[in-house]
Amino acid sequence: MQLTARKPQAGGDCSVLPRTITANRFQMPGVTFEFSPAEGGRPQAWHIVDGDGRRLLELPLVKFDMPKADLGVGDYVGTVRFLRDPKGSIAAFTLNRNSARGVRFERERVR
Repeated sequence: MQLTARKPQAGGDCSVLPRTITANRFQMPGVTFEFSPAEGGRPQAWHIVDGDGRRLLELPLVKFDMPKADLGVGDYVGTVRFLRDPKGSIAAFTLNRNSARGVRFERERVR
C-alpha cells in the first residue's frame, strides 16, 4: 500500500511507500516505527526506533471518537472524514486541524 498526502491548495502531492520490516515494524523515509501490543500492565504504544531497534520516542495514542458515520474527531488529528469507494471500502481520509486543513490521504494499490 502507498500513502499519498494531497494538499490541492499547495499544488502538489507527497507519496510515501511504507516498507514492512517485521510484523510490528515498518519504515518510511528517515524513520522506523514499531508497534508494541499491551502486555504486563503496559498499554499498547507506537515507538520510533533507531537502526538497532532501541526505542527513541513513544508516540502518544490518539483518543478518537466517531460521532457520525465516516467522521472522526481526535486529539492531535482534529477532524477526520473518511471517504469510500463504490464498493464501500475506505479509499481516502481528510484531516482538518488548526495547522493543517484539507490534507487528504488516498489509498493506492502498489503494482
